[in-house]
Amino acid sequence: DRKILNGKELDIYIPNKKVAIEYNGDIWHSEAYKDNAKIVHLEKTLLCEKLGIRLIHIFSDEWELQQEIIKSLIASSLGVYQKKYFARKLIFKEIDMITAKNFFNKNHIQGFTPAKNYYGLFDGNNLIQAASFGTNRFSKEKNTELVRMASLLNTQVLGGFSKLLKNANITVCESYIDRRLFNSAGYLASGWEKVGESEPRYFYTNGKIRENRQVYMKQSCLRKWPECDSSMTEHEMCLMHGLYRIYDCGTIKMNWKLKLK
Repeated sequence: DRKILNGKELDIYIPNKKVAIEYNGDIWHSEAYKDNAKIVHLEKTLLCEKLGIRLIHIFSDEWELQQEIIKSLIASSLGVYQKKYFARKLIFKEIDMITAKNFFNKNHIQGFTPAKNYYGLFDGNNLIQAASFGTNRFSKEKNTELVRMASLLNTQVLGGFSKLLKNANITVCESYIDRRLFNSAGYLASGWEKVGESEPRYFYTNGKIRENRQVYMKQSCLRKWPECDSSMTEHEMCLMHGLYRIYDCGTIKMNWKLKLK
């Protein structure tokens, strides 16, 4: 569709759901081919937000490697689920790191990352939804951060978000929404408040996969590539080895406080 954004293309647009989807080839959407690579994805997201459209950006490596998670994410954005649960009928339990790791790697687009505490909602012995909490990784205040939350693929848990927060005995919490894939609607519906935004972050790509920029910090590059020298920047060394920056849409920072009766 080229009419919605005044000539800018949307790969897929579903008008009655106000949802659009972009399929972004890793190499074609990197700095190798786009001079405005840092802002190109965020700009289109902002244009869609003004029109009340949720825009989902899918990178080509995600479609190749995490297709079932992507399909579930898209279906969820359209309100399509294979199973639905009411949180009040599910049992809240603390879970161990191994259980959490397996669950998030199968059901969360960003996979597992270590946290301090892990909790889940169960239907019998079946883990349906999970959340992990830890000390905020990005803030000096060191408040509690919601690190990960996910449901089983193609599954909706009505009231699950709120139940996990309240049963974890958390009174104040912070979280960061990946703006490339999600909007803040679910958070706002659960009583969260938007408090900030971040600039787009970059990954490095060879056109087939994306890797976290931290893998290519300067000292790591020097150890990896002895032919480089310390006068070169991380970016220069990566370009020399066919790696290009590709950007997301940044994050939205959200805050939550338990409301006392």
